[in-house]
Amino acid sequence: RDEDEYRIFLNRNNATKIVLGKLNESSMKKHIATLLDVGSVGDRLFATLGSKTEGNMLYIQEMIASLIDNGLLIYSGDTVDLVLEDDLVIPDSVQAVISTRLTGLTHSQQSLLQTASVIGREFNMALIAAVHPAPELLANIASDLQELMRKRIVEKVIRDEGDTHVELQFS
Repeated sequence: RDEDEYRIFLNRNNATKIVLGKLNESSMKKHIATLLDVGSVGDRLFATLGSKTEGNMLYIQEMIASLIDNGLLIYSGDTVDLVLEDDLVIPDSVQAVISTRLTGLTHSQQSLLQTASVIGREFNMALIAAVHPAPELLANIASDLQELMRKRIVEKVIRDEGDTHVELQFS
């Protein structure tokens, strides 16, 4: 059924299918290093990300965010690597990584994201507060948004330097 809906969507006149290729080893190392703001990527981290993500940029980005969330990266100088853990479980798909990350959020953070997703890609605290179905879950909205930004789930939208109105968007 999902495949049929996908085909119908692509057959519309205003839809364009863009096929993104996989990153090669060199590009993948550069991408990982850039995302982590380091000079080099350790062998364990690269081998794990390379074998699981197969060069898929979104999967790499979400895996890195998940590894950061779980404290599984170790920095040594300008190099980052994966910690040594015998029972390390790496999700098998980008959907599983995202699902695991969202499941690990508090109830109020999940509720905030659900409300924001109804609003659209961009949103702000005032609008969330106005339309949220359970205002009691918004008691910690500022700290919840800070945590969601720290986890790279949402980010501030920068428009003008002098603009004091804070807009957010999904990362």
